[in-house]
Amino acid sequence: MIEGRVEPSDRLLIAEGLGKTYYKGGKKWKGGVLAMLRSLSERLRGQGKGGNVELGFEALRELSFTLRSGDVLGIIGRNGAGKSTLLQILSRIVSPSKGTVRYNGRVAAVLDVGTGFHPELTGRENVYFSGSLMGMSKTFIHSKFDEILAFSGVEAFIDTPVKHYSSGMYVRLAFAVAAFMEADILLFDEVLAVGDMEFRLKVYERVKAIAQSGAIVVMAGHDLGQIAQLCNRCLWLHEGGVYADGVPSDVIEQYMESYLWEAMGYGMRPPAELGELVAPTERHWLPKEAPGNDYFRLSNAAVRVISEAGGNPKLSMNTAFEFELGYEKLVSGFLTSFYVSVYHISGIPVLSTVNSLETIDGEIGKYVVRCVFPPNLFNHGLYYIDVWVGDEGRHFTLEFKQVIFFKIACPPELEQTPWRDVHAHIRPTLEWQWERAEGNRKD
Repeated sequence: MIEGRVEPSDRLLIAEGLGKTYYKGGKKWKGGVLAMLRSLSERLRGQGKGGNVELGFEALRELSFTLRSGDVLGIIGRNGAGKSTLLQILSRIVSPSKGTVRYNGRVAAVLDVGTGFHPELTGRENVYFSGSLMGMSKTFIHSKFDEILAFSGVEAFIDTPVKHYSSGMYVRLAFAVAAFMEADILLFDEVLAVGDMEFRLKVYERVKAIAQSGAIVVMAGHDLGQIAQLCNRCLWLHEGGVYADGVPSDVIEQYMESYLWEAMGYGMRPPAELGELVAPTERHWLPKEAPGNDYFRLSNAAVRVISEAGGNPKLSMNTAFEFELGYEKLVSGFLTSFYVSVYHISGIPVLSTVNSLETIDGEIGKYVVRCVFPPNLFNHGLYYIDVWVGDEGRHFTLEFKQVIFFKIACPPELEQTPWRDVHAHIRPTLEWQWERAEGNRKD
């Protein structure tokens, strides 16, 4: 049961031990019909607790957190992890099976863009209609109408029935209405990735402004880049439970890393086990399985730390490393060129490079090409490499996806500093210059 408001004067949202169980096919009784009749008879006589067993699955279990003014919580996880169920409980659409939610402030939820929009009504009419369903007064909508219209960018079509809108125009106007709700606690479910790039930037700035005003924002979604940039806290849900709770960059990295290990056959791994696993930095293909074509085939790939002192140091931000690619030329008479791209595990491209050496592989045979990456170039995190291979005569162009993965660790001296976490994936050590400007007082 959801309890009423708490006393603190600032905005507050407290979830304690939340659980939600949904039942499949109603109830099942042990022992069949006779057991059911016996149990009902006992209940009617006031004896026993009955013999029924409720079959269900836990959509959420033992979930607790506290949010205060200005907090922006991102919720990530696979489909079916419990993200929407949590938001439905927080927005009081459904009640939890156990646990409580306590809050201080007005709660508003945007769980489906376009709620209340009618295709026969004009954009103007739908702004008022949808806004009223979200709890806005006509006076409030009227006072915000120009801002809503400017935010949506559909001014020229505001008096046209929305059935004639493109899908992009529709979601822009729908979200614009939701974006101007005045609430202390705002809940968004997978609605922040709407519209084109220009509109997404507007959405991003709007959510930032809402949080800076002191409101609490809870948003669920699959756009990990947006979660990382907008949120100051992140929950990773898996099968109804909390797998990780913390700084968005750390939680997202763990989340993406778990997908890597699952793809490699290890299964979904909880964050506590991820640190114990070491990403394999060498890969070999059997001749019959080697990717390529009748001209060119890969044989092996590796990422190796370059150490002047020898040994096998850990790949870290401050260590140089090389990417090695072994291949076999099956036809002579052409020269091969390589194009290498490094991606963050989230899929964001980090950098690309083209081989600049004079090509020497004109004959049939096996070859190795290496690309050296200097120290202090990448931020800590998990990355993978794609390779494009072609020849000057354009007999072929091959693309090899996710040839190898590698993880760059954060060095111990940076681990406990305020500069550990930054959003960028490229983090070079650059030359800085600092001098005293002329005209400064020296007294």
